[in-house]
Amino acid sequence: MVYLIEAPADEPLSGDADAMSPDETTRVLDALDRMQTLSWSDEEFAAWERDRQSRREWEKSRFVEQGEELRGMFE
Repeated sequence: MVYLIEAPADEPLSGDADAMSPDETTRVLDALDRMQTLSWSDEEFAAWERDRQSRREWEKSRFVEQGEELRGMFE
């Protein structure tokens, strides 16, 4: 999911205005240090891979149909 945030027109979108303060940088780095590595068993990984492949095949089977629907929207 993507969220778009509009900045006020009088505020720059780049440069020092959007730079993190040293305190913010320290808090972010501390939070990253506390994160645990994701670790899956072979069985969990295999189940995830099967689900991923299943979803991929479903999406491929619907590709032409969805393309036709989109084409109809713009004709």
